[in-house]
Amino acid sequence: MRVARLPLLLLLTGCVENYLDVVLPEPVDQVVPGLTPPQRELPPLVEAPTTPPPVSGGTLFVDGAYAIAAEPDRDLIHVARLAAPRGGQPILQMDATIQLGGGDEPGRVTSTGDGRYWVALRGSGDVVQIAPTREDGSGYAVAARHSVCAAPRGIAYDSRTEEVLVACLGGDLVGLNAKTGVETSRRFVDTDLRDVVVTETKIFVSRFRSAEILVLNGEFTATHKLDEGRTFRQPNVAYRMVAGSRPDTVLVSHQLSSTREPVTIEQPGGYGGGGGGFECRGSLVSSAVSAVDASGNVETLEHPNVILPLD
Repeated sequence: MRVARLPLLLLLTGCVENYLDVVLPEPVDQVVPGLTPPQRELPPLVEAPTTPPPVSGGTLFVDGAYAIAAEPDRDLIHVARLAAPRGGQPILQMDATIQLGGGDEPGRVTSTGDGRYWVALRGSGDVVQIAPTREDGSGYAVAARHSVCAAPRGIAYDSRTEEVLVACLGGDLVGLNAKTGVETSRRFVDTDLRDVVVTETKIFVSRFRSAEILVLNGEFTATHKLDEGRTFRQPNVAYRMVAGSRPDTVLVSHQLSSTREPVTIEQPGGYGGGGGGFECRGSLVSSAVSAVDASGNVETLEHPNVILPLD
């Protein structure tokens, strides 16, 4: 039996809406005679007394002992112990909920590996160190607070220098002594910094809007773009960067925005959806995850129907 493969090939490799003269029917609402659609009353409008912070993500840190969750909306840090697993799943036991000052906006978290955790405060320009207050290693509370820059964003621990590295929105990468919190280094890298990741031999720093990855090697900085030669897609908005499973490699969650003109505004699935091939997808913005190594090699996997992949 012969199978016609041409239609399937066209769907997999081309943009039907762009290259074939196909007219799709408009959606039609189904109306059932004699049936009145239910009327729902909208709840009363609620206005927040203060403007909530923007959704930033990256506020959960998990190691072998604890899970630390920052809650920027309410200026809280939650600490939960990872208890012995039952049935293969670890159990979370709440240890402490730490109330910070109004507008502190806790964000990224890192650990120095000795039971202490450091949290970047996006709103106040500080970092806080939280540590156990009891002999059994529980009862977490704020142990120290240090001013670093106007807008700290990323934070990571470098065991080679025993420094806590803080990436600042203004462009500085600040090093703090992991034991005392005293500033040990300050280096301007580039503006609009987002995350900092320490790998086996390198330090990676991401830029938020341009989605560029900077690799620091001594005084030298290499800049890598998340671009694989696409015709109609431009990488931008690097939400989150974490260490990858391969040596000196990071994973970056970011957007891919359309460079096609004209831009169609009224379109179903216009933000983060659409059909067709990768290069000709109809949406304005889609999501992707890219793996980047220290040499600038990039591998990208697109997720067209995922919106705001913050973590």
